[in-house]
Amino acid sequence: MRDRARRTRSSSGRAEPPRAGQGETFELHDLALVVERIDGQCTCSMAVGDTVYLRSGKVSLPPGKDFCLYALQSAIPLLPAKQRIGHPADWMETDTRVVCPDPACRLIMRIDRVGRRVLRHDDVSATPLRPPRLDPGAQRRRPTRRTTSGSPAARGPIRRATPIRREDSARRSPPRP
Repeated sequence: MRDRARRTRSSSGRAEPPRAGQGETFELHDLALVVERIDGQCTCSMAVGDTVYLRSGKVSLPPGKDFCLYALQSAIPLLPAKQRIGHPADWMETDTRVVCPDPACRLIMRIDRVGRRVLRHDDVSATPLRPPRLDPGAQRRRPTRRTTSGSPAARGPIRRATPIRREDSARRSPPRP
């Protein structure tokens, strides 16, 4: 599925942008963050089996349940990467455990992939997939530099400093041991 989102090669070997209908979709895993073990004293009343779900970009809980914010925040940075399909040797594909940051709690969670969904780019992003093409007859204008009369730009072009030659730098600094 990911190969369709990549640019294709024409018979001449040049890269071409995806055609309409091709490369506009992608796959994400639905995830479940499950409390697997509690080795300490959890002050948030968490229990083994408590679960929070991530479907596309939305987090949900079973009705009437809650989940510790601190435990959740320790897993959040990993969740978007776990949703995506990676290389089989990548650690994100094999490592699934996350620990609550409370050292007295010692709560261990497991990130499970529980499903797959196909999403359309236009349904999840306000940014167009491909930038609009410029009118071939239109010319690009160079941005003009707006200055006040006393600014350095009004006095003339900006000149680069002359690079220090190796011989000059050797004379200025003591030799290294």
